[in-house]
Amino acid sequence: MKQHREKMKSRSHTVRQGTNSKKLSSHPQTGAAEASRQTSNQSRKEKRRKFFHHPPHPLESFLESFNDGVLEFDFDGMLLNFWGSGRGLLHSHARKALGRRAREVMTRATFHPFRKAFERVIETGQSEDVEYLVELPEGRRWFLARVTAVPRVHPGRTTICLLARDITQEKNAMEALRKNEGLWAQAEQHARLGSWYYDVGKQSFTWSDQMYRMLGREAGNGSIALDLACTIFHPEDRPRAWADVQTAIKEGKPVENELRFVLPDGRIRVFHSRAVPLADETGRVHQIRGMSQDITERKQAEEEQRRLAQQLLNVRDEEHRRMARNLHESASQSLAALKMTLSRLAEAIPQDAENQRDLLESSLMLAEEAIREVRTVSHLLHPLVLDDAGLGPALRWYAAGFSERSQVGVKVDIADDFGRLPQETETAIFRIVQEALTNVHRHSASRTAIIRVARRNGDTIVEVEDKGHGMPLPSESTCWRSPMGIGLAGIRQRVQQLNGEFEIKSALGEGTTIRFVLPAAKDSNGD
Repeated sequence: MKQHREKMKSRSHTVRQGTNSKKLSSHPQTGAAEASRQTSNQSRKEKRRKFFHHPPHPLESFLESFNDGVLEFDFDGMLLNFWGSGRGLLHSHARKALGRRAREVMTRATFHPFRKAFERVIETGQSEDVEYLVELPEGRRWFLARVTAVPRVHPGRTTICLLARDITQEKNAMEALRKNEGLWAQAEQHARLGSWYYDVGKQSFTWSDQMYRMLGREAGNGSIALDLACTIFHPEDRPRAWADVQTAIKEGKPVENELRFVLPDGRIRVFHSRAVPLADETGRVHQIRGMSQDITERKQAEEEQRRLAQQLLNVRDEEHRRMARNLHESASQSLAALKMTLSRLAEAIPQDAENQRDLLESSLMLAEEAIREVRTVSHLLHPLVLDDAGLGPALRWYAAGFSERSQVGVKVDIADDFGRLPQETETAIFRIVQEALTNVHRHSASRTAIIRVARRNGDTIVEVEDKGHGMPLPSESTCWRSPMGIGLAGIRQRVQQLNGEFEIKSALGEGTTIRFVLPAAKDSNGD
């Protein structure tokens, strides 16, 4: 490399001398002084280069294998040496800059930080890093240079070495990552979606900035200890949250839940979360990553919809109750009076007036039938026995009438001391049993049915079971869900209005069981 540089210098010197010789021949008087001055400058530069120049460094061949480059400058910023791979972008440009000062080959914006760095490094002896942008024919490139003062073997002589590394790819990757993180942060904010992960070993949470915002807290860089994170959960939801975490750790299965969080100002927000456990090579879960979405407004809208639907059902039930009472107190009473009048009329018809007596007998039968139909309609609209005697007697009365009309034997299993429930709860249970028995009669072909009503820990559990055909199995045409008609959809809606749980158990040829659980509620006496 030294021989190559000396050869290039000699060739360049020869060319310049040839040019100057032509100029001197044209101007013989001034040419001599100019030639003497140029020769003196060349001599000083040559001495300077020879003074700092050294034999090939033992690491030179080693440095050739790297894409990085090492540049050596003197105190005046003249580039003395360069080591680096011929594959690097710096190689060709640095070779051309040998023997020139840095400010001659750098733009002002690039040279300024280097000049300040050179001064500080020479003064303090401490290395510094300088990141700079260079406009090359190949395009804009970013470099990171470590500026270091290197003592020479000659006393009192120190040069400046730069270890320059092309960091364009890293800068581009970081910029792309920054853009992606910005887009992700915007997506999280618009969707009210926060990300987090739980470190099983450290028992701590790490939240995204959006998660902090959702929780009404200042964003932080550190992790949140488990004990502190648990205080943010609503007290009633903490056991369920911890149980889900343990399930994810022990079983390695994803979990999903809806939990309430208490904000610093006391407001309560509802988050829907999905979490996936991550295991190491041994299969042990070491981290749980999840995302949480603020669904408070949606839950409030659902609650408002539930309230309005319940209010609509209550209005309808109240209207049925009013109509049933009116039928009982007006139409039924009028028909009963008509029957009594017809009975008295029989006493006035002669015994030998057979035609008149036949007409009277037919009229009595029609009146009796009308009374029975009005009474049935009245009780189907709203059984007065439900208001007067409670759920048990009302279900037994309805089951007896249903068995008589449909020829389906119905058994009612409810304790005699079952007690009373709130009016809307008793009405809902009665209506659900009505619809369930109607489905048994229409679809199951079962000859028997059982109604079970019980209390357990304050909750009310109701089952209607038959031994019929069973419901069709889930298929692709039903999106792998059991088909559900209007009647079952109405049952589900009523259960949901009372915050209950609804399920159907069915198998072809083995019958169907409709089961629902209504949460504990105070009875009519407030007990």
